[in-house]
Amino acid sequence: MRELLPARVIAAAERRASSIGLGADRVLICADVMTEEGYLTALATWLGTFFDPLENVSRAQCPLSDDQLIQAAAAGLLPLQYGDELLDHRAALSDCPQPR
Repeated sequence: MRELLPARVIAAAERRASSIGLGADRVLICADVMTEEGYLTALATWLGTFFDPLENVSRAQCPLSDDQLIQAAAAGLLPLQYGDELLDHRAALSDCPQPR
């Protein structure tokens, strides 16, 4: 986010986040500085992956049972099938860069 927003906006979000016990990302989203989808897209790009909103994904692409799907959705991470490739967060997270 630091590359996308002015330093003063980031600093203000960090101060506010610290005072209320949230992450600066939540402060920026709640203040309408950026959308949640915009944040997730930027984060995914920084992590070297992509963000795919669920409206672009069919139910058939998720190999989980309905009960498993509810649990995974609550955690915010779903394995998805794209052609012959299964994208699973456990494999993806092992390759993620460390936060700065």
